[in-house]
Amino acid sequence: MTRTEEWDEAALRVVVPAAQSAKSRTEAEITKRLHELRIEASVYVTSEDETDAYGPSRDASIMFVPLRLEGMTPRDPTGRPFSEQLTSLPIVAMVAAHGDVKLRIEDEAVLDDGNPHVAATVRDKA
Repeated sequence: MTRTEEWDEAALRVVVPAAQSAKSRTEAEITKRLHELRIEASVYVTSEDETDAYGPSRDASIMFVPLRLEGMTPRDPTGRPFSEQLTSLPIVAMVAAHGDVKLRIEDEAVLDDGNPHVAATVRDKA
């Protein structure tokens, strides 16, 4: 990950909802993946039913939130209309994928021309 000089010292926080029974396992898995990707970030796992899942991000400078569109209504990962949250949050970048991204591992990088959403990755030989 490359950062500009202005954001070089910014702290990253990954907030993810999980069932109460899976909170510690989820935190360990996210922490492991961040470490593998060499991303320094703290992990905060909220309960799926937590009323204020956005609380940990209210003091952030910017927030990236995955969403899905239902008609013309952007919905957050819990299914609630995201507009209900916007007034109490910092700058928000709402992110929606065009479709599911399917990755498969092969020896060579290949982009399936028939389906631009399917990409292959190159195995790390090191």
